[in-house]
Amino acid sequence: MSSVASIAQSEQVIPLSEEEEAIRDLVASISDGELAPIADELDKKEEFAQSVFEKLGAAGIMGLVIPAEYGGAGASLLAGVLVMEELARNCGGTALSFGAHAYIGSYNIYKFAGEEQRRRYLPDLCSGKKYGAFALTEPGHGSDAMGLQTRAVKKGDRYILNGSKTFITNGSVADTFLVFARTSEEGARGISAFIVERDFPGFSSGKPMEKMGMRASPTTELFFEDCEVPAENLLGAEGQGGYMALQGLDMERTLFAGLPIGLIQGALNIALKYSSERKQFGSSIASFQLVQAMIADISM
Repeated sequence: MSSVASIAQSEQVIPLSEEEEAIRDLVASISDGELAPIADELDKKEEFAQSVFEKLGAAGIMGLVIPAEYGGAGASLLAGVLVMEELARNCGGTALSFGAHAYIGSYNIYKFAGEEQRRRYLPDLCSGKKYGAFALTEPGHGSDAMGLQTRAVKKGDRYILNGSKTFITNGSVADTFLVFARTSEEGARGISAFIVERDFPGFSSGKPMEKMGMRASPTTELFFEDCEVPAENLLGAEGQGGYMALQGLDMERTLFAGLPIGLIQGALNIALKYSSERKQFGSSIASFQLVQAMIADISM
């Protein structure tokens, strides 16, 4: 059982609904049964957990917090945190890619798109047929995201995008990108948001970057070279993208809280197993007071 769920049951700090418990248990079974056996290999080979995401899609989890009318599960934000935790217990990279798809890629399309855009894009994203990504960070603009320089110029019934993005989670596997580009020089008010499909002319992605961790989650650059985006793929109105980006990151920070909790829980599980198996001076090291104190500190 996850640590959030344990606290909820033992202290009633966060009482879980029956639906939240069912979602947690369902994802825990997929994580333990499908992800755990391949997690080490995924990390070593820097491979995306395609088979696991197919299972999550079949279980209705890929559109977890999106309303059912668009193909989602309509679950609570707490359920979203629990899903991140259960995946991260066994593979942080898989949890990261799931969150980038479900919470900042797909969910922000739901939140800011018009009705026609929602019905065009969300069903495939919610089913797992297609993957989503959030493209804000640029080579020269990370923390200063509102200073981005990717340009979008309207020409007739299209916008022409030029520029690049970097450190984009799911960049090499996503089909649908929420891309932020500058349509005027008015600072944050000059940024607009677009839905960009992988097969749009002028779009390409780089090779996955080599990383120290989260290696099962592909991180790449994106390139826009006279990329043609239909005008109807603008989210909201021109100049609203900066607000959308900041709101989207607030959602990310809330739901991604489950990822480090899951990583810690996974590390604790490994430590408990190892300390009970490792023998020194005729006893398992789990019986040593100092080791017990270390484990207690992790548990706190």
